[in-house]
Amino acid sequence: MGHQPKKNSVIEKDVVLDHALDFDFLRAKGIELIQKYAGKNWSDFNLHDPGVTILEYICYGLTDVAYRTTFPIHDILADKKGLINREKNFFVPKELALSSGPVTVSDYRKLLIDSIPEVENIWIEPIKSRFSSSYSKGSYRVIIKPAAAFTEQFEGSPETAGIEHVDQLSQKVKTLLMTHRNIGDNYECFKVLKSFSVYLKADIVIEKNVSPTQVLTEIYNALEKTISPAVTYYTENELLGKGYAIEDIYTGPLLQNGILPDTELHKRLTALDPFDLIKAISSINGVVIIKDLKLSSDGINYQTGIVNFDDEYFPVLRMDDLHPDITLYHDTYNLYIRRLEVLKNEQKIKRQLLSSSVPKRTTPILEGEYKNLKDYVSIQTLFPAIYGIGEEGSFSETPASIAKSRQLKAYLMLFEQLMVNSLAQLSHISDLFSTDTSLASTYFFQPLYLVPNAKYILKAYTNKGYSSSAVNWENFKNDPDQKFTAEISRFIETDEQYKDRKKRALDHILSRFNIAVHKHPVFLYEYYYDQNNHVQRNDLEIKWKSAILNNLTTFTSNRVKGDNYLTPVKDEGLRSGFGRKMALLLHIRNSRRFKLSKAVEKHKNQITLTESEKYHDQVEKESTIDWRGEELNILISPDKNEIETIDPNLLSSNLTFKRQSERLFKSAIEFKNYRIVPYPSEQSKTAAILFKHPQEIKDQKSDKWSIISKHKDEYEALIALKKTIHFFKELSMESEGFYIVEHLLLKPAFESEQYGFTFSGQCGKVLIEQLDWHSFFKRENIISELLSLSRNYKTSHYSETVDKLKELCNFRQPLTKEIVEYLLYNLRLFDLNDINFFPSFNYRIKQLDGQEIAEDFYNFRMTVVFPSWPARFQDESFRKLAKQLFIEECPAHIKISFLWLSLSQMTVFDSIYFDWLEGSTPLSSQKISDFIINHAQKEADVESSGQL
Repeated sequence: MGHQPKKNSVIEKDVVLDHALDFDFLRAKGIELIQKYAGKNWSDFNLHDPGVTILEYICYGLTDVAYRTTFPIHDILADKKGLINREKNFFVPKELALSSGPVTVSDYRKLLIDSIPEVENIWIEPIKSRFSSSYSKGSYRVIIKPAAAFTEQFEGSPETAGIEHVDQLSQKVKTLLMTHRNIGDNYECFKVLKSFSVYLKADIVIEKNVSPTQVLTEIYNALEKTISPAVTYYTENELLGKGYAIEDIYTGPLLQNGILPDTELHKRLTALDPFDLIKAISSINGVVIIKDLKLSSDGINYQTGIVNFDDEYFPVLRMDDLHPDITLYHDTYNLYIRRLEVLKNEQKIKRQLLSSSVPKRTTPILEGEYKNLKDYVSIQTLFPAIYGIGEEGSFSETPASIAKSRQLKAYLMLFEQLMVNSLAQLSHISDLFSTDTSLASTYFFQPLYLVPNAKYILKAYTNKGYSSSAVNWENFKNDPDQKFTAEISRFIETDEQYKDRKKRALDHILSRFNIAVHKHPVFLYEYYYDQNNHVQRNDLEIKWKSAILNNLTTFTSNRVKGDNYLTPVKDEGLRSGFGRKMALLLHIRNSRRFKLSKAVEKHKNQITLTESEKYHDQVEKESTIDWRGEELNILISPDKNEIETIDPNLLSSNLTFKRQSERLFKSAIEFKNYRIVPYPSEQSKTAAILFKHPQEIKDQKSDKWSIISKHKDEYEALIALKKTIHFFKELSMESEGFYIVEHLLLKPAFESEQYGFTFSGQCGKVLIEQLDWHSFFKRENIISELLSLSRNYKTSHYSETVDKLKELCNFRQPLTKEIVEYLLYNLRLFDLNDINFFPSFNYRIKQLDGQEIAEDFYNFRMTVVFPSWPARFQDESFRKLAKQLFIEECPAHIKISFLWLSLSQMTVFDSIYFDWLEGSTPLSSQKISDFIINHAQKEADVESSGQL
């Protein structure tokens, strides 16, 4: 036999089939089981035996079902159009699965260059103190190099127009950065660079066998790449060819215009060295030697040294149109080159570079061949006519033969139902792992309507009074209210089976993305607010896990994304990122930015805080109020339009809770804390509702129940009580939420004159402090001058040194020569870094009201503010888990603290927090800082004293 081409199909011999596909194995196994269990009740097991015939047809049907399970998975999942739904099956493309949101500085640079056409390159640098690593963490300055088209457009325009467009570009960059900002980061200083013209003169010797025009064009191109390099996008295949691993290719954010390796993110030039240009030109084929190369910043004075330029500029190579700036030689002969031709070639290269962009990223469509897996042909159509179960019916019209044939038909339909259910399960495989709970099934079935004369077997059809006509049979099959499918659905999968299988399926999908969830928050939500939830087929846990999977980016690429505080709209925010993730994990449904005290304000006619004004007054002055809770007077009316005045001597149909603490929001939602009794005597028709806190019941401190309302009978009392409990549940649910306050965002601007310092000597005692409050950068310069004085100090310069010190700082002790020299000695120790802890500079910030605060308060710190009154939030296990989850999910470098605020406290905090978001008052940042510091100290005092 000759060599077989690879594409030829060859039937292999002696192939071992899977048991489910092996007809002979199934037949033999079936007979073995029949012999085992039927014993002598069977005949002889030969081919003429009807029982063997039935067995063979069932085995044939099983092989058909098994065969369909061997189809490729893309064919099994394909719909009638041959398409596979990526979202439904959670098939995440590799570029989405491997990429992330921007995290590193390089990630943000790639994102900005890719997203904003006006940006050619960008640099993000941390703003930090040169003299301490403990301060100014998380703040960055952004330096923007605009694209050539942007620079050329506004260089010749009026200055005001240029400034306006520069500001617009800075704002566009800032908006994008804030949209993708991670918690703990902030971007404050933005600078758009201006072009700095650089002129060049060079004499270059080239080979004789090369084209001078081509070499000159390549020289200009090499100079452009060295002086002002542009980023280059790549495709996946190009980077794979360069040896990149697939996980390295898609690290960082997913870009629209291609892939940017880190090697394309060039450093910013602050000086131009002729040596770098010589090196670039020398690498060109055809260049023999560079006889001379000089640079100039004005086109007049040329030099061979380094050309320096300010931080506000970037270099641009300019060509002298009157005199050639680069002269080419063959040996000693000067070559003449047509200038226009070179310029044309340069422009052609630039156009080619611009037009050769990488194709836009597209998500490939998943396709397969639709197999119509549910399609089933009844095995009864294959039986010989003598059995009377095919399309032609019974061979005899006698009642006995008809009954026997239908009895056999019903017997076979039991096995066929199992087979068609297997096909239905296979065709719904994507629904099993879907978050779409509208089907509410994990076991699937399909009715056996295609079995010949099945209508005579289905009791739901025969008992309903349908006639045997084909019209009525079709009506039955299409009737959504007919009992057959309803009974089968109920029988095939109970609610408990569905819940168990669906939860395990959702857990499997969550594990694919390494997401672990704690069910305790959902359990508590159900316990306090929705105790009847367990009777629903799709219970709270299923809906919760589905919601998490429907917000996958919140747990993957956006998991540490911060809230964009530049969008001050109250109903925006927390839609994605860290805040949204924590809201989902804690099952807090109010995931948008809103005032947490607003839910209570809606019911201000029913809820009265007797000490709220007092709290407002004192928090402005000294914040000395007992902040752990306030007394509440609460009036709950079944009809909100009929609210009566609270009167301790008058009982009404309204429920009145007087002089209660915030414990009421938890205890008032439980039936066990109420009693409905006849009032005023046991023989009275009128009924009163009694209330008592559960802690008092548990401790048996008092047997006295408070009367909170009177009703004309027990029924009306029960209705009012249910409305009251529902009211408190809704109030708690609407009040659930939290604020994430990043301390860095409260920090004064670096240009504001609010920055100061103290300097402590070896003994830890403060020696000097700032003379005046300065900007951050001015303070850095002052400290630099102090250290310079210590390095250069000589005894003969004592007077001059003292005068300079008086200009720079303020002494804490009387000024003597011993004090001055001791200060200078400690400054030298600090400068030499020959220290353990002291001497040291300690930075501080002056608030607008004159108060001082340690600058360390703003360094990688975050406070989460919770309301303390919602019922679930009063549960100690929920508070403990909430803290644990925030600490686990928060980046490790951020120190996190927690505040649980009472209703009056939250009302105050809401006011100052949203003032800060809207930027309405300059003192709002300071008020938030003071609030957090004061209440954190009070909470620490309470915990240390053992108070509850």
